[in-house]
Amino acid sequence: MRVLVTGGLGVNGSWVLRALLEHGHDAVCFDYSTDSKLIQDISNKLRIVKGDISDVEEIKTALRDNQIDSIIHMAALVSPEVTSIDPAKANAVRGFEINAKGTLNVLEAARLCDIRKIVYTSSKGVYGEITGRFGHPNYVPLTEDYPKNPSSIYDVTKLFGENIGAVYSRIYGIDFTALRFAHIYSPGKLERHGPLSIHDRIIMNAYSGTPTRVESGGETRDDLIYVRDVGNAHVLALNAKKPPHVAYHFGTGNAVSLIAFGHIVREFFPNSQIEIGSGLGYYGKNTIGTQCALDCSLAKAELGFEAHYDVRGGVKDYVSWIGRG
Repeated sequence: MRVLVTGGLGVNGSWVLRALLEHGHDAVCFDYSTDSKLIQDISNKLRIVKGDISDVEEIKTALRDNQIDSIIHMAALVSPEVTSIDPAKANAVRGFEINAKGTLNVLEAARLCDIRKIVYTSSKGVYGEITGRFGHPNYVPLTEDYPKNPSSIYDVTKLFGENIGAVYSRIYGIDFTALRFAHIYSPGKLERHGPLSIHDRIIMNAYSGTPTRVESGGETRDDLIYVRDVGNAHVLALNAKKPPHVAYHFGTGNAVSLIAFGHIVREFFPNSQIEIGSGLGYYGKNTIGTQCALDCSLAKAELGFEAHYDVRGGVKDYVSWIGRG
């Protein structure tokens, strides 16, 4: 299968490309950026096409010129200069153009080029605030039918992508699947995503011998998925022929506190200085209630997904990967 990956030069995209190659697929990376630093180890095994998903003609050209069979659509506005927890907030119009209209462009280009399979990277942010027994302190794993009430521009556009994909699936027969991920941690994320990467900051600081101090939020628990499992999830969704549902959860099913995460990192760096205060909301008061555990039983039953990395295993592989540099 020859797969076009939009946003393939991004943090998560780079691991999806690796997973595709590992499973024997041909991968073509379609990205507005030209920074291929994150895929240096595999750049000679795939083709990189510079393009903008806000231009449907560029997408069509990439699909036709590269004889693409399927699309994994990951491109989204996540700027390294952003200081807000909402990546699209810095430029709402551009955020909508890339994240919402760009997804529509991908779907339309696929329709015009007779591409029948699209895997779409969504977000658990489509739910907005998690309340009741699904939030603190119980963190009962929530299922895909939990009410959708996104509270940020980025998450609104992600839900739009899911909905418009479902429309194209119903009207035009495109095999469309949306993937909602738990909080992703990954080598390279701190450099690219900055404030969205508190778990990555703890790991990288410990690795470099830099003290970490988080004033509060240590009791907040969240489902954490390691990026290698993210790559594998995309391949499973790609290989599944018309799965019964539009959207699926991918995580470990367990919510881990930031304090517990710090303890696990210390196992690998016993001399690290990690201080994490108690309380909720390590990203600030406006993000309290957005953390949760995801029930992934639907993805397991219908796509064959099961996380291979718990937090300890993920941190171990993370440390091994950065040690290669």
